[in-house]
Amino acid sequence: MTDIQAAQAKRLLGTTGHPVTYTQLDAPHTMHEPQAQRYVDIITEWIKTLS
Repeated sequence: MTDIQAAQAKRLLGTTGHPVTYTQLDAPHTMHEPQAQRYVDIITEWIKTLS
């Protein structure tokens, strides 16, 4: 996803009234394999924002 695509997605999702968090990742699309702990940390932090 390019920066322009990410900004557009964030803008569109933001119109729903829900908060949008964008995390810049310098990782392959399949980061859950080569960077498993980082993937878990990002998802865990996001889950905490849901409650």
